Amino acid sequence: MTEHQGAPDPYGAVEGQCPTGPPTPVSEQSSGEPPSSGPDRPRSGLATQPRGRGRVASTTAVLALVLSLAGWGWFASENARTGWWEFGQHVSVEPDQEGWAGVDTVRVRLTGAEIASGIEDYRPPSGFTYLVLDFDVEATETETYRSCTVEVRDEQGRLFLAGREVPNGDPYSSELMCGTSDPADDPVPGTQSVLVLVPVDAALESVRVDSREFPAATFIELRLPF
Repeated sequence: MTEHQGAPDPYGAVEGQCPTGPPTPVSEQSSGEPPSSGPDRPRSGLATQPRGRGRVASTTAVLALVLSLAGWGWFASENARTGWWEFGQHVSVEPDQEGWAGVDTVRVRLTGAEIASGIEDYRPPSGFTYLVLDFDVEATETETYRSCTVEVRDEQGRLFLAGREVPNGDPYSSELMCGTSDPADDPVPGTQSVLVLVPVDAALESVRVDSREFPAATFIELRLPF
């Protein structure tokens, strides 16, 4: 009787029988039927997912990103429109028949507007010129110092700020004094002048006077005489 050496069969082979070679494939153990010639089946269910699902998932993610960005853009633009409507300049105060326009505690009147090719020894940069603006100013504020900015608007909607890139010093200031905390020693001048640097080819339309103390969105607009 022949002894079979080796480790016992972990799968419980029948006593007295011992495998003598590699296990026979199932296809060869069938009843004479030839093995299938088709492609091997995937071993895992994960591999059976169609490739189209990955493409659909990627497309969905991209669309979601685009929609979220579009929503954020609408939200930002809506906030910008709301902010402009509440604080942007769109409520203009026009002058009366005598040329005076007033907001809050300030009244101003444009008394002069003149183009100047130079101020004493100063010359504007090439392509620009100086615009001299003269105002009458009345202010009833006597507890807090206030200033008013002056801008010139042209037909294209461009705004040119007074006091920028111009000579400093009397008789010109960069802003209008619109209130004082010391009316006795530092009163608001009744006449004031500013300089504005403007392009020589700009079609100038109006002068805008604004202040942080003005009601939201409100400003004074004075038409230029030329």
